[in-house]
Amino acid sequence: MLTGLSRSISEQGMERTMDHAIIQKAIGGICLGLRDYQQAEVHYKNAIIIYKAIFGDQPAMLEANIQDIKNDYAKLGLVLNRKMIS
Repeated sequence: MLTGLSRSISEQGMERTMDHAIIQKAIGGICLGLRDYQQAEVHYKNAIIIYKAIFGDQPAMLEANIQDIKNDYAKLGLVLNRKMIS
């Protein structure tokens, strides 16, 4: 369901909105919980790209949103791939 919603947002040209970032992060969290680390990384990376587009001129907000994703990984004892953030 979330994947379909994400696709719909993309089709409507709204892929750089906070709503889309939230959906991407949620899908990433679900994948992470299911231990599908590759798919989690894809969706988290998409969320980070959107966060950078939205909060590029607000470093504190950008870092807060990236920290949220790092916390998701930490809950499972994992470390966020540095390449994903840059």
